[in-house]
Amino acid sequence: MVWTSDTDYRTAVPEGPIAPAEVQGYYYDALVRAADLHAEFGEETEAESLRERARDLKRSFDEQFWLPEREFYAVALDGGNEPVDCVATNPGQCLWSGVVPEDRADAVVDRLVADDMFSGWGIRTISADHDAYNPQSYHLGSVWPHDNSLIVLGMLNYDRPGAAERVAEGLFEAADARGNRRVPELFAGFERDRTAVPIEYGVACEPQAWAAGALLVCHAALQSRQDNGRHEVSQRTA
Repeated sequence: MVWTSDTDYRTAVPEGPIAPAEVQGYYYDALVRAADLHAEFGEETEAESLRERARDLKRSFDEQFWLPEREFYAVALDGGNEPVDCVATNPGQCLWSGVVPEDRADAVVDRLVADDMFSGWGIRTISADHDAYNPQSYHLGSVWPHDNSLIVLGMLNYDRPGAAERVAEGLFEAADARGNRRVPELFAGFERDRTAVPIEYGVACEPQAWAAGALLVCHAALQSRQDNGRHEVSQRTA
């Protein structure tokens, strides 16, 4: 669930069906991958048609979701196709899918690692400056390791290894601080300098496969870059 930031968050739930930012990225990625498959089988006409759809989606995403005053993407469009003004991690996953234009990437990355988003252990689901922020809420300020791992991949795709390493190291150190070298489904988004150990979210699943996979993804991605000079696990162009 998402909230706008210019009204009382208790009543500011967007109306109508929403279009989340990250889902646009998933669709973009699917189009590009499908184009690659058609090209592999020599079906270049079909491949080019899919590439054109991907290019159109990329342009449309940037036009409709970009918030110039925040230099960041809206978390979603509401039922009236208006951008929902809420700084959240959702657009971070758009870095992974490649739907973010190159000239926007640095602004998106910088916003994700700003103090109100990055707790020191990981990136919060929404900004700590938002009225709805609650570090112990499921989607309104907690840290999701799997969400962060997709953002790490995206940061590497756009050649921001320093930011990617900072986020990944936060997750690794969270696992160490917990004493079991494991991260749960999610944990609270309190600032790292306030607690020696990430505060638990009481009903988080642990162990959980996608949380465990988050650490493996981060390690593999950073190791791939170290070994090869750049990360190409999910690089996409259109």
